Amino acid sequence: MRRFVMRPGSLLRKRISKRRTAISQLDHLEDRTLLSFPEAPFPAVELYPNQFGNVSLDGLTLNASETDRFRFLYNSDGPLILQTTGSLDPVMAFYPVDGVPRAIRDLGGAGQNPLIFRTAIPVGEILHVAIQPDFGSPLGAYGLEIDGPANTFQTVAISSVNHDGQRLNETIGAGTDYDFYRFTPTTGGTWRIEVSPDAGFDVSIHVFDENGVPIAGDFDAPLNAGGRGVSEVVNIPVSYGESYFVRVDGVEEVAGDYDVLIAGPDPNALLDAPFPFFQTLYTNQKGFASTGLQSMTGPGYPDVYEVFLDNMGTVTVKSSLIGNPMEPLIAFYQGDGPADQLSETGVPPLEQVLSRGDVPGHQRH
Repeated sequence: MRRFVMRPGSLLRKRISKRRTAISQLDHLEDRTLLSFPEAPFPAVELYPNQFGNVSLDGLTLNASETDRFRFLYNSDGPLILQTTGSLDPVMAFYPVDGVPRAIRDLGGAGQNPLIFRTAIPVGEILHVAIQPDFGSPLGAYGLEIDGPANTFQTVAISSVNHDGQRLNETIGAGTDYDFYRFTPTTGGTWRIEVSPDAGFDVSIHVFDENGVPIAGDFDAPLNAGGRGVSEVVNIPVSYGESYFVRVDGVEEVAGDYDVLIAGPDPNALLDAPFPFFQTLYTNQKGFASTGLQSMTGPGYPDVYEVFLDNMGTVTVKSSLIGNPMEPLIAFYQGDGPADQLSETGVPPLEQVLSRGDVPGHQRH
């Protein structure tokens, strides 16, 4: 999130000087003009760097008379590397500011990739890139790799009990602003990410894994299914303990406020058997087994027991609470899949009659 303030004249002059210095560092690049390249700004494919400041596109193709146009920006200053890959012989023009290309690079041969720009960029400038196939060169596929300054981010704290977290009343400024959020799931499964803008404000979102790979949206395609005042929602599978990054952009460079809501699986929802964790109980000669006195952590942390039964008949499961205000739910599983029977404290003990079709020796949970 960026805020705009008035700066004293001396600071403003330093910022202008810094911007000019950054742009002047392009002077060492090949600097020749091809009239076929347009002047910026121009209609272009919007690119969305990940938390590391990277973009990776592949499988792009060009006809002889075509020009691919891209634009992107950063909220942090620093070094920038633009690189083409693939079999196409490309000519690439870079625009750190509006107008004619500041630098053009051509290696002069098919398959001569990587074609690389190395430069520095100022904060908040919309950068343009244009790519054409070289004159008379055979056409082919190419890719574009961008390695820019890493993006800053805020952390969404996730509750280890309820598996959820939020950031409220966040703001995106008009123009070149966007926000990043990191969260670390407290359990695996499917998580819901919802970004809710105020009325009159439209947002788009991306989700990247901890390696910067987009898992919701793509480097050139955000999720924007709604409109002004409509929430953007995505459900993604996650792994426990890994970090994920949510990028939020304002559509049409309009300022506005929004909330970020992140929620994991219902901590009170029952899992399906088999379970990744359990304690094994062993029955005595009378078919009886007991766990002894146990302590429950709370919602989302069930105690799971496995027992092998060799004979058909009625199984009775009892739970006795000692000085505990909770009302635990008891679930009985005859095999894999959902629970076969449920029972809460305060009602008669759960009883399960094993059918003749059961195989003796099969585990029960």
